Amino acid sequence: MHACGHDGHMSMLLIAAKILTKHRESFKGNIKFAFQPNEEEAGAEEMIRHGVLSDPEVDASMGLHLWSPLPTGTIGLNPGPVMAASHYFYLTIKGRGGHAGMPHKAIDPISTAVKIIEDVQHLQTRELDSLEEPTVIMFTGIHGGTAPTVVPAEIQIQGSIRFLHDRGEFVEKRFEDIISHICAMTGTEYELKIVIGNRLLSNDNDMTDLVLREASETVGQKNIQKNMRMMVGEDFAEFSRSVRSAFYFVGTGNRDKQTDYSHHHPKFNIDEDSLPIGIEMHVRTALAYLDQ
Repeated sequence: MHACGHDGHMSMLLIAAKILTKHRESFKGNIKFAFQPNEEEAGAEEMIRHGVLSDPEVDASMGLHLWSPLPTGTIGLNPGPVMAASHYFYLTIKGRGGHAGMPHKAIDPISTAVKIIEDVQHLQTRELDSLEEPTVIMFTGIHGGTAPTVVPAEIQIQGSIRFLHDRGEFVEKRFEDIISHICAMTGTEYELKIVIGNRLLSNDNDMTDLVLREASETVGQKNIQKNMRMMVGEDFAEFSRSVRSAFYFVGTGNRDKQTDYSHHHPKFNIDEDSLPIGIEMHVRTALAYLDQ
């Protein structure tokens, strides 16, 4: 299983679908229920490609995610950017192999990699406003070398670039500028591949207001958390890029039940008392949208 709560998501949407289908004669309009088979590798994009937003055409979308950092009985959302674009990079630094006792006859890709890792920090702390343009560049893997006496010919580096703003192209251009200049300075060459994991998820203001109104009816105004921006990616962004959308979080954290472990933690679990809240929100928001 994947420790993120998706089994709970499927359960909530299934029951909401059963309730709304039972009462389908009492409201006007169409409601689609998207049971997405894959979230972690941009399954939403595949569903859109295969026509989930057409026949009949979809005007708006809403989605939720169980969230263990929030206590059960709370709902979190805010307008605008909510979850970061997450792009993954694969970088190969190519030098010239040689003997570790004669490094002047080799070109060391490891020292080049060290300098790249250090200097990239300048981009996210000196060139971008951390409040207005939150950006996180993480190096998560370094692979190279086979023996303590050998300067390797190349080294592979991987990681992620995450941002909660619309200047992602600038960030990635400057990222490659830094790599290019350091490699030129050290006599190395490089190959860089950047893959889009998830695009920026940004909530529509009017749709957010609708969800806030229904959330206040479901859990009460005092149990709404309105500051939910985070650097984690979410492929619901593909729906939000296509139609007016709102994405929100249903708290499932309960210390007594040990459901307050973070997502992807080996002990992650959900508080099943949070499931009726998500079901009610699905039903309320769908009917509220059609009613307006």
